[in-house]
Amino acid sequence: MNDGRLPRNAILMMLVICCVWGGNMAAIKIGSKWLAPAFGAAVRSAVAALLLFVWMRFKGVPLFPNRSITVHGLVVGLLFGVEFAFIFMGLQYTLASRAYVYIYTHPFFVALGAHFIFSNDRLNPPKALGLSLAFGGVALLFADNWGTTSSEMLRGDVMLLRGSFFWGFTTL
Repeated sequence: MNDGRLPRNAILMMLVICCVWGGNMAAIKIGSKWLAPAFGAAVRSAVAALLLFVWMRFKGVPLFPNRSITVHGLVVGLLFGVEFAFIFMGLQYTLASRAYVYIYTHPFFVALGAHFIFSNDRLNPPKALGLSLAFGGVALLFADNWGTTSSEMLRGDVMLLRGSFFWGFTTL
């Protein structure tokens, strides 16, 4: 009987996912002390590709079902790879805590991209105002540190914003 509570397994899985995703930037930052960022990103992608390949073989999913899906998969994979290249490189110059904030600005890029790409998802004045206020809130988040931010840290911040941009277009 369902009493309205989430199953314990679902709660535990969400906790594990949050811990793994929550530690992602810190793990990249720590790992980049020993591995070049491009190599770290390549290893991460190779392990993911291998696990996906094993899962697809186990489930009987064809690797290349048709030309259209293959082309779309290659485009999304390229965008995803560029996104993570910017993340790995940006974390060489800035803090992991800043990286989380910048990377999670990707919904702004999704909203802006959807406005120009999809005719049924336009930004009207209230949406544009809300988006501007939210983005301004992100800028204010760092207002205390603007005077102490180095040009090197700003380089990393810009790389992370570029990664966020590519994540947004991967979503679109």
